[in-house]
Amino acid sequence: MRPMTAEIYAAKNALAGAEPMFWLADVGLNAGETAYITTNNEVITYGGHDYQPFPFQVAGMAEDSSGTPSNITLATTNVDRIMAGLIDINRGFPGRSVTLQLYSDGTTLSFGT
Repeated sequence: MRPMTAEIYAAKNALAGAEPMFWLADVGLNAGETAYITTNNEVITYGGHDYQPFPFQVAGMAEDSSGTPSNITLATTNVDRIMAGLIDINRGFPGRSVTLQLYSDGTTLSFGT
């Protein structure tokens, strides 16, 4: 997997300030159903969706030869086994869309879908 580019780091750092930064993730579960999760410890309402607190990390982002994101790896703890059930039902979510955004004080930086 390729590391984040200098442009992405610069944009991320431009968001840095007194307000905390955290991830918002729109995870396509199946046809017409999306999970909205955040690394924040409280619900965040953004873009008309309530992002629920859920412990995850962005473990990697891969790009195809044109630079388009092709694979995003989210790592999560599974204390309550909710994700295990979803992963089993959906066979690991292959081919599903994921949109990641860094959020800080109402401003976001999108990393791709």
